[in-house]
Amino acid sequence: MAGCCGTDNDTREAYKQELTALGYRVDEVRTDYTEILTLDHVVGGVFSAMSDRIPAASDRTRFASELDRALAGTDPYTETVQVRALIGRVR
Repeated sequence: MAGCCGTDNDTREAYKQELTALGYRVDEVRTDYTEILTLDHVVGGVFSAMSDRIPAASDRTRFASELDRALAGTDPYTETVQVRALIGRVR
């Protein structure tokens, strides 16, 4: 999955350029960490990412079961989280 809400490198760079053009000094803060996820966390993350086409309530249990089967052998589920923040300061 790729970020599509301003979190990808190209979009962050565009935001940085826009802030700089407005007179801000811009720094980027970064931190990475690994999180252990349960199946419920994975399912919730998938549902969040597909919020405009989330399965009907009656189909969600089946969806979770199918996802669990598709991920068989990968328990525990780990996610490397990359946090990026642009900090604009008045020059």
